[in-house]
Amino acid sequence: MVLEGSAPAGSPLPPEFLVPVRDQDPGQWATLTIAGRVHVVAFSAEHALLACVGRLPYRRLSHAQLLADWPDEAWWLALDPRLPTERRLPVAVPERPWLQKVLTEDQVSWYLDDGLDRVAGFVHRVSDIEPVPHGDLAATLGVTEAPYALRWPAVRLGLVRVPVGGQTAEACVDMDGWVVERAPFRGNGFTPSGTAHAVPEFKIDSTSLPHGALLCRLADAGVTVIARFDADTRGWRHDH
Repeated sequence: MVLEGSAPAGSPLPPEFLVPVRDQDPGQWATLTIAGRVHVVAFSAEHALLACVGRLPYRRLSHAQLLADWPDEAWWLALDPRLPTERRLPVAVPERPWLQKVLTEDQVSWYLDDGLDRVAGFVHRVSDIEPVPHGDLAATLGVTEAPYALRWPAVRLGLVRVPVGGQTAEACVDMDGWVVERAPFRGNGFTPSGTAHAVPEFKIDSTSLPHGALLCRLADAGVTVIARFDADTRGWRHDH
């Protein structure tokens, strides 16, 4: 992990961070806006957390875990905010893949009208999907239609798993897998493609979307962003 300009001489960073979470949800980071910049709040020790925010639920993260889960490249880290040991640190986040989940028109309303801020199920890397012509996309993914999609930078990579298994419990055991799904699920880590464009497939349990997730319209002419997710307000901002 690299925390740029991280600490003054003789003041090393702690080996792990205590990161408060909102609403008991590990995907909802506690943040502060300082001088116009969003900061993720973290503490160097439990006594510092108690002194600043009291008894809140928190995650205990190593440097590598914090980096892997970091929600937004533009955000900084506020370590021990409002305490004598306070430090504000930019975080150098390595490039991470973007994921995509296709949506039907009815599902779009769950996000734009009802404010849904979570995603689950079968997902794919955007880089794997982009070469597939839009006219082939639904058949490639084994769905009936693919007019919209969620796109977001992958965080909490441990939750993104290859869906090995089968269409019955017996088939799942034969594959030494963990997923049982109805047809056209293949259980071999690739889409059940009805075209020549089979792509790697992943599955995630329900998790909060990170800041900057996109809601997109897919068409032959290309991809149009229609809304962006703001993790600070837990809401969607329409693109105009």
